[in-house]
Formats: sequence, C-alpha cells, structure tokens
Amino acid sequence: MRQGYWSASRTQALIAEGLRPRDIQPKLFDWVDIENICDPFTLDTARNHYNYLLDRQELTEAKILMQTICNNVNNFPEMMKMSLYCEILFHELINECRQEEIERLFDKNLKDYIKAAQSEISVQRVMYAYARLFLKDTKKANEYMSLFDKACTKPFQSAYVSGEQELITLINKIANKREIN
Repeated sequence: MRQGYWSASRTQALIAEGLRPRDIQPKLFDWVDIENICDPFTLDTARNHYNYLLDRQELTEAKILMQTICNNVNNFPEMMKMSLYCEILFHELINECRQEEIERLFDKNLKDYIKAAQSEISVQRVMYAYARLFLKDTKKANEYMSLFDKACTKPFQSAYVSGEQELITLINKIANKREIN
C-alpha cells in the first residue's frame, strides 16, 4: 500500500506539472499486480498504467488492462467502479459497437456517474463517441464536443488534453469509416 501511495502521488505530481501520461516512466505503475487490487492507491496506479497505454493509443492493450482491472475491483464501492466502466464502454464503442453490450454497460448507475462527472474530459470523450458512433446523432455529438472543449480548459486536466483530442480524432476516423461501409 505504501508503494501504491508513493506511485500514485508521484504520477499525480507529474501530471500536475503538465507531463502527458504517455511520457511517464512505466516503472511508476508496471509493478502493480492487477489481479490483486486491494486498496485505492493500487487502483489509481493501475488506472495510471491504463492512461499511459491509452495516451500512446495502444488500444488493444489498454482495453485488456481495463477489463482485467474491472474484473478485480469487486470489493470497491460502486461509484469508484463507474469511471472504469465508462472506459469499457468507450472500447466497446470504438470496436464492436454491439447494441446489446452498449445497452448493458450504459445502465442507470453509469448514467448517474456520467451526469455527476460531466466536467471530466474523459467522460465527454466517451459521450462524444456514444453520440457519434452509436446514436449517429450529429446534433448530440456537437453538444458533447462543446462540453469536451469546455472540459479541455480546466487547468487540472491540461496534461490529458492533447491525448484526449487525439482520441476524438480517432473517433471521427472510425465514424467516417463506418459511414462509408
């Protein structure tokens, strides 16, 4: 737990200084046994590893890691799990985009979490993907893009902005490809 506390604190300090997740040294989080997440610091460290992979657009590895994390947080409060499930929804949207799976993931608990966390840049990225890739609703997508742009101005999220904008570009490429097919 001590190592988790130090690692999570050090990573957050680097993020606060403006270092992108992809530029953080993996040794700060690659020690975590994601099949034995027993405290919030270890969970934060595992989440930092996920952010590292996501920012590097190592999407397959990020998805696998997030699924493993989700499978090993059973004893955590539901609210702590929601940000993780939000990312699982994102991966479903940019990959298979199966209606039954999206409806299963996007339940009342996740909707409540998204409403409560609407100022988070990652939440607006997921909602933009939802509107653009699943609903195929340009008006809704534009609304979420406005909220995304607003979230990008929050100083505590500045280290994530470039990576999140790159993910928006990826969402648009996927949407355009699906429209052609």
